[in-house]
Amino acid sequence: MRRRGRAAEAMARRASRQRSRRDGGGRRQPPWRRLVNPYRPLEILSSDEVEAIHRESLRILEELGIEFLHDGALDLLAKAGTRIDRSSKLVRFDRFMIEFLKKNGLFPR
Repeated sequence: MRRRGRAAEAMARRASRQRSRRDGGGRRQPPWRRLVNPYRPLEILSSDEVEAIHRESLRILEELGIEFLHDGALDLLAKAGTRIDRSSKLVRFDRFMIEFLKKNGLFPR
């Protein structure tokens, strides 16, 4: 009998530990708060470098273009005024169109 009593006590202790783990160990979670980063963002590229990348991307869109495989997309882009080669499905964008869309906030962020 005594042995069973010890086994039952051990099982009760084990069950109690498991319950406390599930319940968070009896610790209360601190209230939620917004974290604020006290450091300035790193500036990896200078504004001149960002502008150079932008100019080069405009050149690529204007001279090389992008291949669009969906005919519906090609139709929409043709209505918007882009230059489209239907045989290769290449779309070339005018840099002034891109600048206009960027200036007027028509690009998603």
